[in-house]
Amino acid sequence: DLLTGKPHTTIALEDNSKQSYVTVRSDPDTGEIYRPMTGHFEHYAGDGRRLKDIKTSGVLAGYAARNGRLAALYADGRIQLWSQQAGGKSKTSMLLPNENQNSDSCGTLTLSADGNYVQTECEQGPDAPSTFPIYQISSAKFIAEGQMLTPFSSRANLVVLQDERPHHLAVWDLDQAKMIARLPRHPNRDENGVYKPLRAALSDDGRLLASASYDGLVRIWDMQTRQLVGEAKLVQEITALAFDSAAQRLAAGSAEGEIFVLQIPELK
Repeated sequence: DLLTGKPHTTIALEDNSKQSYVTVRSDPDTGEIYRPMTGHFEHYAGDGRRLKDIKTSGVLAGYAARNGRLAALYADGRIQLWSQQAGGKSKTSMLLPNENQNSDSCGTLTLSADGNYVQTECEQGPDAPSTFPIYQISSAKFIAEGQMLTPFSSRANLVVLQDERPHHLAVWDLDQAKMIARLPRHPNRDENGVYKPLRAALSDDGRLLASASYDGLVRIWDMQTRQLVGEAKLVQEITALAFDSAAQRLAAGSAEGEIFVLQIPELK
């Protein structure tokens, strides 16, 4: 509990020496906790109550939980999605093959808040960069490719990807399966002239997008009007950005460990 500084609850996890996974993840929206074991997930409520185990059907390569849903990526490329029901029960709503990638190389899985989209990270070999395909779960349709610079938002299926052109950000609407905006050039090089990826953040409703460069320049954009809302020049390299839930403030974390809070002008 971050307010009291004390443990909120204590969970006694089962021991399974044959299980290679040691990760425990929680659903950021519901607080439910999942631990992958051989043949199943251990499932707990946020208050520590043991819920019904969720049976798996293959060797796990990755998994993610979001908004009462659990997604598993198997080593053979299948993606399985469960929707959690009242009383700790679960219902499998989708099980389909992922035929667009070499599944042996795919691991990390990210799930959208509504459970309609997933992104996987797939390694292409020692001399090739990883790929980050995004799929619609219901159809297994490939939507877009690129490393997400912001997490899936809570109320809008928009993602911000590093554009194929350096110093640019691309905004994709997953429901429309197309890029809806490419932001103007935001130069981002270090003191030696080496290109650095931009930092970005998206508000929960998808309306505001923030970008930050190595030199501390922060810009905020209105995605409805495609207009610059404002910008600020901070004195340090910015390494993290985050909007508050009402999109009235933007927090910017620096490489020096400081956090700056910027007030966002009222939108018209």
